[in-house]
Amino acid sequence: FVLVPLNLFLNLRSNYKISDIYYDLMFWNHSSSSSYPNCENVTYQLKGDLLIRELPRNLNHFLDKVSMENLHVRSGGYFSPKLCNESASIRESVAIILPYRNRQEHLYTFLQHMHPILTRQRLEYKIYLVNQDGKDPFNRGKLINIGFTEAMKEKKWGCIIMHDVDYMPLNDNNLYTCWKNPHRMIVASSKWFYQYARPYRTFFGGVAAIKPEQFQSVNGFFNEYYGWGAEDDDLAKRISYKGMHIDILDENEGLRIGKYKMLPHKEAHPAEDRLNKLEHAWSNMKKNGLNNLKYKIISKKNEALYTNLTINLLYNTSKSISLTVPQSQRKNHYRVANIKKSKTP
Repeated sequence: FVLVPLNLFLNLRSNYKISDIYYDLMFWNHSSSSSYPNCENVTYQLKGDLLIRELPRNLNHFLDKVSMENLHVRSGGYFSPKLCNESASIRESVAIILPYRNRQEHLYTFLQHMHPILTRQRLEYKIYLVNQDGKDPFNRGKLINIGFTEAMKEKKWGCIIMHDVDYMPLNDNNLYTCWKNPHRMIVASSKWFYQYARPYRTFFGGVAAIKPEQFQSVNGFFNEYYGWGAEDDDLAKRISYKGMHIDILDENEGLRIGKYKMLPHKEAHPAEDRLNKLEHAWSNMKKNGLNNLKYKIISKKNEALYTNLTINLLYNTSKSISLTVPQSQRKNHYRVANIKKSKTP
């Protein structure tokens, strides 16, 4: 006979769909042994060129299905080859940071597409979804700063991948690792008809890799780019000011393994003041970035395939300062981030 938990028994007595009961029972069984990852289907053999699987029309239980295809992935979207074999070698320890808001279908496609790739690349990795709460203008750079800060609290990651949720790699030989210099991983994208190094050579948006110490040395992103555009160019200027340059695969190899498909989405409206801010990238670098980051964590939840950080960016706060709030004073499930100031460049 099978022991069924009480909540499933109650579901059986209600007008619950059989498919719902099946998935509940399946994941109850999987979660009860989640400390022991199922590594039967884990492979480190790269495939080369890839197709992007389309989503089904009905997305009910879709992430459950993706999770069942990736039983080796631990809660929070974490995997290490050492979970399957303690003596296994790891190519790199990587934090994948996704700035995000209201892109469910893109997220589902990303998780389905990326977990097998990252596993095959023999990475220790974790996916951090940094979800901007509310309706204030989107701020990609600040969300990545927050994701970096929270990720580094958990582990001293060796590499940071800043990844827009709508870009999908088309070849798994494009390794999600860091180089000596920061590097752009999108060599050619569908947005630019797969032409090499478009829109320009120093472009550092979309998907990019940088070492934590390099990101800290430039003080991260400028925090005030609300709305679309220029935050990646600002970061590229900071990188240049610190004597580094942005690398990219050469054209022959890049056009073979560095292509990305950009999923369709509505075009964002450019921020009107972005170019004025960009002109002051050098002076802003020393005073605005990781060292004056202010935000509230509304919730942090370890989902089956990713860590979900829901963030209030404190858009109406005129001056960014560091806050420390005692645990006893935290209310309504809000948590004020205690940010240690890093050294300015």
